[in-house]
Amino acid sequence: MNNGKHTPGPWKVSHDLGDGYSIAREVDGHGSASGKLLPVALAVFTAGNYNEPENRNVAKANAALIAAAPELLEALKKLHSYFITDNIPDASLPDDEDFVRMENASHAAIAKAEGR
Repeated sequence: MNNGKHTPGPWKVSHDLGDGYSIAREVDGHGSASGKLLPVALAVFTAGNYNEPENRNVAKANAALIAAAPELLEALKKLHSYFITDNIPDASLPDDEDFVRMENASHAAIAKAEGR
């Protein structure tokens, strides 16, 4: 469910740029071999020496997290919808305070991801 707010997924880490990684969406469904990638975001490492393996790993992990964003958002929306439509037996629910906290956190994360 995109709602026109972001580039639809899936996204992938596409290129090592030397100081970070490019995140892109395949636009033709044939993969990067066709060269049809739409850049979506950059994950660059700005502190310290990028050539140090630990720093490169941080940038790559950030890129992987960004690339997973569309799928993470969709999964969270489905879970949020499932919880708020009362599809779970009462015996399986956490106490009310925990449930409200989880519901509020998921709603806030969805709103943030959608720019609301």
